[in-house]
This record gives sequence, structure tokens and C-alpha cells, in this order.
Amino acid sequence: MNALGIDVGASSSKFVIMNAKGLVLETGTSEPFSGHIFTAESRALNFAIFEQLLARVKPFQIASVTAGITGLSLEVAAEFRDFIAVFLELVPEQVQVMNDMDLAYRANFAPGAGILVYAGTGSIAYHVATDGSVLRSGGYGFLIDDAGGGFWIGREALKLALFRLERGISDPLSRLIFEQIGGSDWDTVRSFAYGGGRQALASLAPTVGIGVNQGSTDAHDLLTQAANALLKLAQNMRFKLEKLPIVFSGGVFNVSPLLEETISQTYPEATFNRASSALSAARLALENLKT
Repeated sequence: MNALGIDVGASSSKFVIMNAKGLVLETGTSEPFSGHIFTAESRALNFAIFEQLLARVKPFQIASVTAGITGLSLEVAAEFRDFIAVFLELVPEQVQVMNDMDLAYRANFAPGAGILVYAGTGSIAYHVATDGSVLRSGGYGFLIDDAGGGFWIGREALKLALFRLERGISDPLSRLIFEQIGGSDWDTVRSFAYGGGRQALASLAPTVGIGVNQGSTDAHDLLTQAANALLKLAQNMRFKLEKLPIVFSGGVFNVSPLLEETISQTYPEATFNRASSALSAARLALENLKT
């Protein structure tokens, strides 16, 4: 009997299947979906995508599931749990469904033990107290916040490239950005940005890392700003939680070592974790399987 871990983020959904001995049997990705279910249409779309993911893993004789899903409320978490249980023919006790940030926190700390600064498409600082209550800084979504996350980096890079284009300046970062988009004319840029949404802009973040490697001052300055924005999240939490250890985690730290280097200059004691949250979810599911 096998354990399934699922991590649903804004840009992708990932799963890991692990056997009873802790060996990984299968990994995979699917379209992103979320717990942001506010209309009948969004409900139908999100559960249709989730059903496709579950159909892929069902042949593996899943006996325990842990899923972290972005944008989840308690009510919707119960709905996802029941959906998983019915589809995979499990009892509800074999299924754990939580917010993706609760999953990420549990992958790094026991409740009350530390501060997690997580930066993927968005950004947030997060702490789960021993009583289960949550303290947070940031994480208010791309319309309000998310500075230092992948979307923010990509948006700022594209904005800077457009400003450089208006002045007739050709620099390394702009060339890389327009090469990835497929052109610098407004029709092409508009189609990319407004047609692809958050995921499209976040996909530009690794290109900024390439720009740093190619000596782009703009790219270097932009990632330094991103690192400082993430530091601000940590500092906001330190006002309340003082000397608790800090872990920085999330896909944005794969963009460039410059992010980690900049943060470590201010917080030498900080640690960085690039482990997959889906793998952490599978380990939690395996623990539940053994109890």
C-alpha cells in the first residue's frame, strides 16, 4: 500500500507516490488549480483538474494521502478531503488536506518552532503556533503584495525591459526577456502577459537569474530588491517572534544564488530549503499510513 503527497501551487501541481518503505515510486505534475472556489464555474474547473490528477495516481493502490492546496479555507478543505476519499476509495481518516503554507511549514518546523519565509509565485512569512494559530506577514496576493516572489520578479523585469525599449536602450536583460516572450512589439508582449497571466510573468523569473550570470546590472539590482523584500517579511515576523530560527524556502531560490547570498549577509544564521513540498507531503502521508 502506498502514500500520496500532493502540492498544489499557483503555477503547477506536483505529486509524489511513496511505498511503505519510503521509496519514491512515481512523481508527476499537472495543471495548477486552487482552493479559490467562489463560483460554480471555478468549482467545476478546479475539481475537473483535480480529478484528472487523481485518475493518474489511482492505479498505484493509494492508502494514505496528504495534500497541500493553495488558497484553501476550512470548508473547502473538507470538500477536497471528501472528494479524494471517494475517488480513491479511502475513509476520511486516511486523507489529510491543508493549506499549502501549512504543508510547507510542517515540512520545516514543528508548531511553534520557527519562521518560514516562502517565495514561489508569491511570497509570505508564516508561523504556526503550538495552539495551531497562524501568524503571517505578506502573502496578500499579486494585486496587493507578493514582493520578492516569482510573479513580482517577472513583472518588474518586463516593466524594466519595456522602459529600456522606450528609450532605445538594448541591454542584456531586456534582450533575454524579449527573446523568451518571442518579440518586443506590444501585440506580442500584451498577448504573453495578459493571455498567460501570473504563470507567464512568473516564468520570466529564471531569465532574470540568467541575466545575472551574463553580467546584467539590471538583473543583479532586481534580484537584490527581491531578496530585500523577503528580508522585510522576516523582519516583520521577528518583531513578534524574536529569536526563532528562520528558514527561507520556495522555488524562487532556484532563480539565482544571489538571492541566498544577499539574505545571508543580513541573516547569517538563516537556512534555505529547496526540498519539494510534494515529497514532504508524501512523507506525512506515509507517517499517517503507519499509525
